[in-house]
Amino acid sequence: MALAAVFASRAALAQVPASAPPPSGDASAAQEVTTNPGEKNVSLEDRVKSVQRKSFLMKHRLSLSVDGAASVNDAFFQKWGGGGQLSFAFSDPFSVTARFDYFGDQELENVITAKQVLQSQLYATRLHYLSALDFVWTPIYGKLATFNKIVHFDLYFLAGAGVAGGEQGVLPATEIGIGERIFLTDWCSTGVEGRYAFYVDSANGEESTLQKTLLVSAVATLWIPFHSAEETR
Repeated sequence: MALAAVFASRAALAQVPASAPPPSGDASAAQEVTTNPGEKNVSLEDRVKSVQRKSFLMKHRLSLSVDGAASVNDAFFQKWGGGGQLSFAFSDPFSVTARFDYFGDQELENVITAKQVLQSQLYATRLHYLSALDFVWTPIYGKLATFNKIVHFDLYFLAGAGVAGGEQGVLPATEIGIGERIFLTDWCSTGVEGRYAFYVDSANGEESTLQKTLLVSAVATLWIPFHSAEETR
């Protein structure tokens, strides 16, 4: 009877299933994804940094600008002027600009000093106007935070050719420059430009020389249409 009881207890133990081994690291991760899919997805999204799209688009838009300009590299005659610009952007980086600026000259104190103290005679060339057609490349776009507000800006380079009104009449001219824009709204921007204008002129029949006029301008721009193409999608 004792032997029969032992055999019966061993048979009962054999019918009990063995406990499953603890899940490995991969299996526990899979179980975490399966059991808590919502929490896992949120965790992954928190680790992914989204890249924001450019908020201000210039492609296929016209821009009308007014500017005030002044020369900064003439020690004897200060040039003051202003004018307008008309631009069309073929794409966001590339555009073409037609511009015209009219100038007036102001004699500085150095002219009086040179004439009275040094007893020298000045032969001055005067720039009356400057008109050019420029190719514009905008490779840099960015934004900065100021006064709890995000401000968008860009940096562009320009180069072109046109005509200058000098002492000898209408003269061929070229120019190169750099500018920066700050976008106040989707249809309005303001900025500054620096341009070097080159043309050959002479005063009072003297020998012709290359004139290099550095102009700094403040520019205000209106963009047409008043919304970018991104907003109509």
